[in-house]
Amino acid sequence: MSIKRLIQSQHLAVYSCAALMGWASPCSAFTGEDAVALQQQWAQAKYQASEEKEEAALAALQEKIDISLRKNPSQPELLIMQAVVLATKADDTDGLVQGLSDVRAARTSLLRALKLLPPTEQALANTLLGMLYYKAPPPPLSFGNNKQAASYLQKALALDPNGLEDNYYEGDYLNEQNQYQQAELFLKRALNAPADPDQPAYEQGIRQEIQAVLVEVKNHNQR
Repeated sequence: MSIKRLIQSQHLAVYSCAALMGWASPCSAFTGEDAVALQQQWAQAKYQASEEKEEAALAALQEKIDISLRKNPSQPELLIMQAVVLATKADDTDGLVQGLSDVRAARTSLLRALKLLPPTEQALANTLLGMLYYKAPPPPLSFGNNKQAASYLQKALALDPNGLEDNYYEGDYLNEQNQYQQAELFLKRALNAPADPDQPAYEQGIRQEIQAVLVEVKNHNQR
């Protein structure tokens, strides 16, 4: 479930922070279109920008999200996008300390988002938490934990069994656990998920990632 699909599922066409928090005080409105635009900017930075430009684009995007969160602190879509950007930066950085700090901050944002989302709309946050838990180093260096990862990923699949992201990360996790036959099933299911024509950079980028993992899995299955 992408940010856009999350918004659509919650009917968040326009969601002001006052409505979210039950306050009557004025604050800037954060719309569903804003969240979709943030995802588009992230996808362009991750999948289309050069390595040098990606770093600058992600830093600018993080600053934009941080500013929006100060105005809309209880907006789960913003928290999820904050986590996505932080996780991407952690994956790209050469600095161990900064990378681990970004991963921890991403987990914190996702846990906050879970508390704000209705139980039926927690698939994306659970998927991303699962991804963090199987990709992060284990203690004492970080919080990586395969059992926790499996738990979050299964929660996501129970909520969104045909989703692109849920099936992709389940397949990727199973690949890392050397469960190649099961991994292939989930990766193929991810590729069969409907594409979003309004997110071409994201759709192209993530499907290329899935294809790359699927090739790796198929090679193992053919041995």
